[in-house]
Amino acid sequence: MCGKCRVRVVRGRLPVTPEDKRIFSEAQLAQGWRLACKAVTREAVEIVVPVQEQQGFSALAAEAADEGALSLAADHDYGLAVDIGTTTLAAALVDCTDGKILATATAVNSQRSFGADVVSRIGAACHGKGKALQKAVRRDLTRLMKQLLKDHPGTAARCRQMAIAANTTMLHLLMGWPCDGLGDWPFHPVSLGGKTYRAQEVLGPQSPLADATVTLLPGMSTYVGADITAGIWQCGLASSDDVSLFVDLGTNGEMVLGNKDQRFIASAPAGPALEGGKLTWGTGSVPGAICGVRIERGRAKVRTIDHAVPVGICGTGILEAMAGLVREGLVDETGKLVEPYFHKGFPLASTLDYQRITLSQQDIREIQMAKSAIRAGIESLIERSGISRQRVHQVFLAGGFGYYLDPQKAAVIGLLPADLAERTTAVGNTSLKGAIGLLTGAVTLEELQAIAAGVEEIVLGNDEAFQRLYIDYLNF
Repeated sequence: MCGKCRVRVVRGRLPVTPEDKRIFSEAQLAQGWRLACKAVTREAVEIVVPVQEQQGFSALAAEAADEGALSLAADHDYGLAVDIGTTTLAAALVDCTDGKILATATAVNSQRSFGADVVSRIGAACHGKGKALQKAVRRDLTRLMKQLLKDHPGTAARCRQMAIAANTTMLHLLMGWPCDGLGDWPFHPVSLGGKTYRAQEVLGPQSPLADATVTLLPGMSTYVGADITAGIWQCGLASSDDVSLFVDLGTNGEMVLGNKDQRFIASAPAGPALEGGKLTWGTGSVPGAICGVRIERGRAKVRTIDHAVPVGICGTGILEAMAGLVREGLVDETGKLVEPYFHKGFPLASTLDYQRITLSQQDIREIQMAKSAIRAGIESLIERSGISRQRVHQVFLAGGFGYYLDPQKAAVIGLLPADLAERTTAVGNTSLKGAIGLLTGAVTLEELQAIAAGVEEIVLGNDEAFQRLYIDYLNF
């Protein structure tokens, strides 16, 4: 029971369920807090949905808008770049003529109501929910697009291109393609992208860009998609003599090891915990999300996006909180919280209505499983590629975390090998940057297709060494 569908009844009555009692205190139940997924209405009720459950726009869309780019040139063309992540969507309004970024925005992927990870959504799509999943992501994209275009009058008429980077499952759900070939080995995706369509074919008849074309960036395999192709280009792995390791800290834990001569790809199913999914107070990078945590003498000091009132905790905040708990000895090596926090969770902050934002024992277990999958994937990829770790010149950490992830703190919790932390750089949302690069001409579709074709996949799912390492790295 994740507790993420919490709502508060302000008029009418919803009976208290056993699941409600597991999540909420007596005081919270008395205030009207309930789990929407277990609620059965027998009368008209009015509810309030907390901010972290709504879509929000953030300055941390992973690519800052250019200062001074707000005046529109009459002879310029514009485009929209989009990254569809399993947990979060990010978009940018781009001047395709001079390469400037006019604005960026993010939103939570509302497909999460069908499951937090790609496996759950593949299952939902294969059991009759495909149209609903497609409708959800189309609705999310349309809202993002309308917001960006509304804030910059005059761009819509000259916005003729759109570029979308996403993992292979998200592309299938967006396009309404059957997902049967994604769930079982041997995998048979309908397409890996790399093609251009009319906007209405991708976004439906309600598309705010009826006359635009939409290009789907090319992916590499069923579980290493176009978002990672974009990352390879952005970080220069396909053009450098030096060996680099690229790791995307998302739900699918994709990674790439190599240089211009050879590149190995792999995917370690980390789940959504490092992006806030499955955590009691987890959220995307929305205003009010706790993005920084410092723990001293058993107390947390937090920083939030836009300095807003706390609404939950997002990626960087999760990693910093865990590093602080480990350093302060508030969790043992197995991940168990010390008393008095084991039952109530470790308090981080309070919301506007005085609810305590905590990291619970179950939250920590979810984080352990995510970080262990990533670490085991890194070690397995290095071992099976035959590339010595001494040859790894640089490590790139990508994801919706932006540039604020501290590699040393990632090493404290065992997410990264300590010997590679000094060579690690956080590079933000390289998926979105790849889509921007395609719009501005910094990279061509043919170049991205060549990158996607020039890789060798290492499958970790049934690898015994990976399973053994996964168990080994669960501890802190």
